[in-house]
Amino acid sequence: MFLHLSGLISFGAANNLVRRFTTMSEYEVLIIDLLDVPHVDGSAALALEQVIDMAVDMGRHVIIVGMTFPVARLMGRLGALNRVRESELIGTRAEAVQAAANFLAQKAAS
Repeated sequence: MFLHLSGLISFGAANNLVRRFTTMSEYEVLIIDLLDVPHVDGSAALALEQVIDMAVDMGRHVIIVGMTFPVARLMGRLGALNRVRESELIGTRAEAVQAAANFLAQKAAS
């Protein structure tokens, strides 16, 4: 699943994101694309944490692509990245898609 977000993410958008995400379950890898997100507020960071937690709790692999320094700093301070390995914080969409493909190939081989 590819979750592309753009612009400033605020409380209302974050709540809508969580509500929509709770209905989706047919995926193995979640790529959260934040390349076009220059800033998030605290409620948006917590909503992203909730999405990450739901995915991890369902046994899904989470990759985050393109966090700006301010977004990464806030999410890190709030603990929103605690369940994402540092190796899954990726800089470009192409690298994220390749990492997802590698994960799925390894999963299929095991």
